Amino acid sequence: DDTWVVVLDEDTFVEVHCDVTGRKLAFTMPLTSVDSEQRTRFYELLLSYNFLKRDTGGFHLAIDGDGGNVYLMLDVHHADMDADTLIAVLQMVCETGDNWRRVLSSDTWSSNESTDHIADLVGGAIRV
Repeated sequence: DDTWVVVLDEDTFVEVHCDVTGRKLAFTMPLTSVDSEQRTRFYELLLSYNFLKRDTGGFHLAIDGDGGNVYLMLDVHHADMDADTLIAVLQMVCETGDNWRRVLSSDTWSSNESTDHIADLVGGAIRV
């Protein structure tokens, strides 16, 4: 198979998909779900964060259509990737995911304030 699930604990897992054609590994970590009444505000936050892709080390956020489930995603070229590098990438995904879970579990992101301060909201996740 070309997809693996790395289970770190009962609440944390990362799906790793190997795209042989594109020569990359796609990491996907579920974070939380967003209530329908908060989705518009979340879309603003998501798009603001995704705009900063160069500053985030390539991390981006996605939301599925119906359930409002939020995912942290990262694509990494796998050429010459060894076990130590793979472990380091998994650690970065988990740390960034933990930062986003903290942000999304607080009321800070859903306020009517500008998303211009997204780096402050995410803290360490913005500097990968």
